[in-house]
Amino acid sequence: MRACLLICALVTCSALLTISPGHASCLYFNGYAQHVDLGRTFDYSSTGSFTVEAWAWLDATDGANYDFVSQVGGPPEDHGFETACSGSAVGQTYSSVTYHPGGSAWAAHGVWGGPFQTGAWQHVAATYDNSLGTYRVYLNGALAGTDTYTPDPPEATASSLFISGNANDMQYWKGYIDEVSIWNVARSQSDIQNTMFGPLAGSENGLVGYWNFEQGYGGPTVYDVTSGGDNGTIYGATWSPNNAPNAPPVPEPASLCLLGLACGGIGAMVKRRKKA
Repeated sequence: MRACLLICALVTCSALLTISPGHASCLYFNGYAQHVDLGRTFDYSSTGSFTVEAWAWLDATDGANYDFVSQVGGPPEDHGFETACSGSAVGQTYSSVTYHPGGSAWAAHGVWGGPFQTGAWQHVAATYDNSLGTYRVYLNGALAGTDTYTPDPPEATASSLFISGNANDMQYWKGYIDEVSIWNVARSQSDIQNTMFGPLAGSENGLVGYWNFEQGYGGPTVYDVTSGGDNGTIYGATWSPNNAPNAPPVPEPASLCLLGLACGGIGAMVKRRKKA
């Protein structure tokens, strides 16, 4: 337990940030059915690898799970991916690739890392490298968790891509979300660090969707900056100027790091169906 707390404290020091506003706007979700339906599915089966990134601000954890970017359908074909904060795991954040083979038990792979601070902007990136079977999750550009399993290419899903919540068990986000991007490659740590403060051009190699919440302020639509044109419909979420940072953060003094110990963690969880 002492070792665990020490690790958490060290990770928390890098996660507590002093930031200044940058991008002009974002969306706020109240945790009750508010979401963005992008009206499309992200087909990552061509490469088997992917990266999901976003700036996210979670108001607080109360034992619930909160998805900030997910694509998960209902049974009997419950598969896809999730990036979320799990309040039931003391605020830990995870990313998952999920499969549900029609009523059979779930098999899970997972990676868990350091604390995810509530009440502040955090940059999260989750990657899967299918050539290696390696899952990684990064918090504010720092590697927070990694693990490797037998490579198993993800399957495509017919489920719609959601910002906040998912089409299966809801789990709507409670807080702000900004600068969402999806890639069909497993980005490296340096790639993530080089672009996490954005903005992206929309034409970067491997980028298949990018929603920066800069267009259509106050309206019902979130616009995709890439050539894919996968615009999303806003359901209940409200526009806000409390936007994500666009400059590198300044760490808080080390003495403040202990404040983050109760904030949970960042990690990755991968669920796959059991082989017949």
